[in-house]
Amino acid sequence: ELMTRIVESFVKTVKSELQRCGRAKVKGFGSFFMSERAIHGKGKEITNRNCVDFRCCTEVKKCLTKQSEFSPYGLTVSDFGKKFAENLTDDEDTVLRLLESFISTLVLSLGDEDGKNATVIEGLGTFSRRKLRAAFAEDITGKREMLPPSYSIAFLADKELLEGIS
Repeated sequence: ELMTRIVESFVKTVKSELQRCGRAKVKGFGSFFMSERAIHGKGKEITNRNCVDFRCCTEVKKCLTKQSEFSPYGLTVSDFGKKFAENLTDDEDTVLRLLESFISTLVLSLGDEDGKNATVIEGLGTFSRRKLRAAFAEDITGKREMLPPSYSIAFLADKELLEGIS
């Protein structure tokens, strides 16, 4: 039951930060942020709609690419961590350690070799591992070489999240 409340508090804190300032930075994981996207309506009509996007941090990209150990370093002392802990009445240290465990488990769950793994967090959205476009590097002789594939997180916001902040 405590882990359920941890997830609910995480979603609540992300929503409140998005409402307050249009961005929820989760240290050691990434940032959720408000954006607008153009959508095509009937005919040639184009309108904008509000979206929530997510950009993962470098440590997450490294973990998804190399299947290494991962810890959301500094999350427990961050502004997000403090606001998150305010939503729960349990022992703060335990709650913050469980928050780190939740984020670590989420990131590691996306490390499927086929890149098909997805995790849905009700009220927030769907996270999945996504392969980034091939990158190239040039050595000092000018020879181009393709770098190994790297990965990031694709995020699709839940309709409930969008309704709560639009």
